[in-house]
Amino acid sequence: MPEQPSPEPGSPAFYGWTQKTRLGLWSALAKPDRLITFGNYVGIHELRKHEEEDLKAEARVLAPLLLDAFEERTGQILNKFVCTHIRGGAALLRLHNKSFELHTVLNTGSAELVALEAQCHRLIGDIRTVFTRPDRDSDSTRVLSEAVYSAASRVLAAADVIAAPNSTADDKLNALQTAKTDVTQATERVSAAVQRQARLTYFFGALAGGAAMIIVCAVIGWLSARFWAARVDPGAVLASTLFGALGAIVSVVQRMAKDNLVLDYNAPKRQLVILGSFRPVVGAIFGAVVQFILTGGLLGGAVNPSFGVFALLGFVSGFSERFATDMIERAGQVLATSDRPDQTVRSGS
Repeated sequence: MPEQPSPEPGSPAFYGWTQKTRLGLWSALAKPDRLITFGNYVGIHELRKHEEEDLKAEARVLAPLLLDAFEERTGQILNKFVCTHIRGGAALLRLHNKSFELHTVLNTGSAELVALEAQCHRLIGDIRTVFTRPDRDSDSTRVLSEAVYSAASRVLAAADVIAAPNSTADDKLNALQTAKTDVTQATERVSAAVQRQARLTYFFGALAGGAAMIIVCAVIGWLSARFWAARVDPGAVLASTLFGALGAIVSVVQRMAKDNLVLDYNAPKRQLVILGSFRPVVGAIFGAVVQFILTGGLLGGAVNPSFGVFALLGFVSGFSERFATDMIERAGQVLATSDRPDQTVRSGS
């Protein structure tokens, strides 16, 4: 008997299907540059329950092939869930750049479940935005991404329960409530983690700004002693500005420890670093202004001109913006009231 010719690579027969093809995704398997989505797989997977035996058999052969091709072209599938009663599914992938991605398909009439699904995708987006180095943050991002996937699969399971013909009203309500609870918990967990990461980035910026301000304060102290010693107290200027910057850094650390520092974690990393670096600058400026207010006698009373006193005042001014702004407002009120007699004399003359 003559040998049968080998199936053409990429043809349905090459993959073990020798009958007439009715599904249109066979050609995608033979083209490595063609996109195969998780939705393609879910759609073919659903046809495995079709009434027509031929279509069902073809889908059973094609579905795993599509899943393999999807994984090869997109990334490693870590977890996968496919619905039973509706066209729906979820997959968590580790992409080739080691970041994580959530793929979902949800065909439901429940607006609440659609909103929950969208929330899961937003959470994955937040993780990718904040953890910009997936190779370094692999463990953290994987744990968070798996928590989001778990919530997304719960949403799809709820849609499956709602679509099941034998589900009671209580079953549907409980499934929906469970999905909401899981998404809420995942949101809280991801929000806390991305806030911590954003705060760390902001703190690195504050440290960089503090290091720069130490040099600037040293230069200002030298200039004060060299050129302005007759007009200002060089020690007071140096103490107030230097410890104002240090007080600002300590303030950032304390707010981080108490979870009082809320940042826009969707902002670019460079922007967070720049904002953090300005914090010691503001603290040094507050410290210098408070020092000038007191040495100028605007608030009355004698001030001990020791280095320690002005270091303490500078630190408090940088640490507590409220203290510094209160001092500035009081000085402004003194200046405003001191101008009123002059205005009365001019009007009388």
